[in-house]
Amino acid sequence: MHILDDDGNRRAYPRYSTRRHGHALQDGHEIPCHLLDISAKGARLRFDPIALSSFRGNKCTLQIDGMCRFPAHVQWRDRLDMGLSFQISESMANALNTRLAAAAAISSGD
Repeated sequence: MHILDDDGNRRAYPRYSTRRHGHALQDGHEIPCHLLDISAKGARLRFDPIALSSFRGNKCTLQIDGMCRFPAHVQWRDRLDMGLSFQISESMANALNTRLAAAAAISSGD
């Protein structure tokens, strides 16, 4: 996991690139996806075209394999990619940011 450049955008928390797998959970359905990057307040996902066709609406729960679940709202879509914002408290976001920063430091050898 590596920290991404800010690209000139103002963000409350840093984004980290990742290669984790996950599922968007909706109405009992698990829609597989790949996490491209994640921050304490959201994630960018990539879907298989067939899997994406079963995604409905603007809400889901993101299940990150080997981690936890986050209630989320779709902020944008672009072909096979989707940006989610996590619907979590600021204290939960701070705790997640700490975990992400620690994981990034471990993976980079810091």
